[in-house]
Amino acid sequence: MASDMIHYDCHLLYFYIYDKVGIIRNPISFKKTYENKTIDNKSVKVFIYTHTDI
Repeated sequence: MASDMIHYDCHLLYFYIYDKVGIIRNPISFKKTYENKTIDNKSVKVFIYTHTDI
């Protein structure tokens, strides 16, 4: 995701992730990793959905 962030001209970037098979083992930690960083003056919001959420 960090490499994707540089391609967008915005100040706030939203990532919606559908983790169908549970690849992300710790969604809370994963989310905090990206939301607590500012890269190129961009803030990030991460939304992770699993197969049990839908």
